Amino acid sequence: MRKLLGRIKRKVKRELQKAETFLQFRINGTKRWLRQSLIFCRAVHAPELSEQFRGIFEVGVAADVIDNWDHERAEIGCWGKEALIAHCFSAVVCENAMKPEYNFDPNAEDLFHISDGALRTLQYARAHNLKIRVHVLVWHKQTDEAIFCRDFQPVYDQTGTLRADCLVSREILLDRLNRYISGFVRYIYKNGYADLVYAYDVVNEAVSNHPGQLYRDSYWYRIIGPDYIYFSFRYVREAIQKYSLIFAGQYHMGPDPDSLKQIQGDLLYCDNYEWLPEKQEKIIRILKETVMNCEHEEEKLLDGIGMQGHITLDTDTSMYLNAMKRYGLEFGSVHITELDICSGEIRKTGYAEKYKEIFEGFLDTATQGIRLVSVTLWGLNDGRSWQKEKHCSLLFDDTFRAKEELYSISHINVRRQCTEKQHS
Repeated sequence: MRKLLGRIKRKVKRELQKAETFLQFRINGTKRWLRQSLIFCRAVHAPELSEQFRGIFEVGVAADVIDNWDHERAEIGCWGKEALIAHCFSAVVCENAMKPEYNFDPNAEDLFHISDGALRTLQYARAHNLKIRVHVLVWHKQTDEAIFCRDFQPVYDQTGTLRADCLVSREILLDRLNRYISGFVRYIYKNGYADLVYAYDVVNEAVSNHPGQLYRDSYWYRIIGPDYIYFSFRYVREAIQKYSLIFAGQYHMGPDPDSLKQIQGDLLYCDNYEWLPEKQEKIIRILKETVMNCEHEEEKLLDGIGMQGHITLDTDTSMYLNAMKRYGLEFGSVHITELDICSGEIRKTGYAEKYKEIFEGFLDTATQGIRLVSVTLWGLNDGRSWQKEKHCSLLFDDTFRAKEELYSISHINVRRQCTEKQHS
């Protein structure tokens, strides 16, 4: 009898634990549903920046996939946040999921395998008719260092640096770079996403931020030399020309160059602190030495500059806008690729006024003959800022309520400002 009672107690305990787990699951699910419903309701009433600036420049936002990053604060996978993005913005960019670290595969023939996060973002963009910018193909950070190593096997010294005797030759690394880029671009065209891609961040942050130093000391630079920048652009351009022609019929395009341009995104060089005078000089110099020198000028490899736009309340807006104009005149177009505004160690006021000032400046610049293609916010809400310790402010608060920052932009009379500029 005692054994029977023990078995009954244990069974009852197990069933109660199951019931508790089930109830907790339902409660958590209900909480998630309520949170997403609240975000959706707020999305419906938020200003539509995509409509406000339609025909002038794309307005985008950085996002990531919840499941891919196990991060509830991410966006793709939460239907409320997805609705908010689709309502307010016309474009989206992967904050992380398209970086080389997550798409490089040493076991693949072309060294490329689409990450789940990148794929789901592409699918989301397709479902909501959003444009997309590929970020990023060649960077010194978030790159699987196996690509630089013999047999794809990194060997590190005591400082965490790759040992010189494990690095591949220039020729091998160029081949790997070409294969990876070609694989990435082929995937975009073959799987029906090329008409969504308006730009590729080809090379990011190749310029040193140290005074007196021109090139950043990366493995790309050490092994290949400064012309890794040129070859990166050349390989992307060749891949786009090749696959846009091969898959033209899939996009109902003819083989003529004018038709194919509709599925050939801009090729960008991107960098930070890009408005500072010394950095401007370095960026222009390295691009003219590599991608646009007299030897390669006719190849037309570079379509524009990606100005990251990580500015502060103290950033001189006129200096920033003058840098935009200079890049636009030098290189054909400008994209603002990672815009946010910080105040530093102490939170200050004035964010809304700064956003209004900078967007009015963007609008003025775009109506003065400078080709401003897109402005992308680097995060949907304050809780997703990558620089929270610097008190960065975005357009929505932690509860996804539209902030004064967003309304200050939405109150800009775009059509009037454009008309006044055209008649002045």
